[in-house]
Amino acid sequence: MSWLILVLVGAVVGALLGVVGAGGGIVAVPALMLLGGASAAQASALSLAAVLAGALVGLLGRRGGGADQAVDWRSVAGFLAAGIPAAAWGASTAPLLPDAVLTWMLLAILLVALWRQLAGIRAKRVAARERAAALVAAGPAGDAGAEGDRAPSCPQDQDPEAFPVSCWINRLAVGGVVGYLTGLLGVGGGFLIVPALTVLLGLTMRRAASTSLAIIAGTSVSGVVTHLLAGHDALGADYPVQALILAGATAAVALLGARLSTRLSESLTKTVFLAALSVAILALGAKAALGL
Repeated sequence: MSWLILVLVGAVVGALLGVVGAGGGIVAVPALMLLGGASAAQASALSLAAVLAGALVGLLGRRGGGADQAVDWRSVAGFLAAGIPAAAWGASTAPLLPDAVLTWMLLAILLVALWRQLAGIRAKRVAARERAAALVAAGPAGDAGAEGDRAPSCPQDQDPEAFPVSCWINRLAVGGVVGYLTGLLGVGGGFLIVPALTVLLGLTMRRAASTSLAIIAGTSVSGVVTHLLAGHDALGADYPVQALILAGATAAVALLGARLSTRLSESLTKTVFLAALSVAILALGAKAALGL
C-alpha cells in the first residue's frame, strides 16, 4: 500500500477524532479498502493503530480546556472493564471471517451511524420548535418550564452522587458492544460512545467527546496488541510499518484538530462528519454490491 494513501487516510482520521472525538475508524476502514486495496481484516487492523494514535493525541490536545472538557474517569473505567476483553475477542475473530462478511457488517455499522446522527439532528429541531411553541403559548410565565428535554437515566453532570447500579450496567453493556466492534471491524465506536454518554449518563457533549477519546484509546490498545501478538498471516509482513505511518499522520492532524475544536461551531463539525460518513457508505456499498 502506498505511503501517500496511508498519510491521506491518517489525516482524515486525525481530523475527525481531534474535532468531534468520533468517526475516525468508520471512515478509515472503507478508505483503506477502496483506496489502498486492503482486505477487510488488514484495514481493520491498520485502522486500530490510527484510531489509537488519534485518540491519545486528541485527548492530550484537549488538556487545559476547562471543566467542560474534563474526562469522566468513572465512565471510562466502566466502559473499559467490558470493552478491553471484548476488543481482544473481536480482534482475534476478524482474520477468521470471510472478507465479504466483514465488509457487509461494516456497511451495516456505517448505516446505523448515519441514521443515529440524522435522527439526533431531527430530534433537536423538533424539540426546539416545541419549546418555542410552548413559550409563545405560556407567555413569560412559561420560561421556567421551557426545558422539556427527557432527563438522562444517569444524571452524572447534574448530580455526581446519583449513580445507581443500573448506570454501571449501562456502561458495561455498551462498553462490551463497542469493544467487540472495535476489535472486529477496526472502528473506534465513538458514534456509539458519545450518544451513550450524553443520553444514558447525562454528560455534556464536550465532556462526552473527551471521555469518548479516553475509552477509544483503551479499547484500541487491546485490539492492536492482540493483532501483534497473534501475528495473523492475513495482515501481511508490512503491517507494523504501515501502521506506524498511518498512526503518525493521524496523531499529527489529531493534535491540530483538538486545538481547533474549541473554535469550530458544532453544526460545522457535524456537517463535515456526516459528509465523510455518507461518502464512505456510498463507496463501500458499491464495492460490496459489485463484488469489487
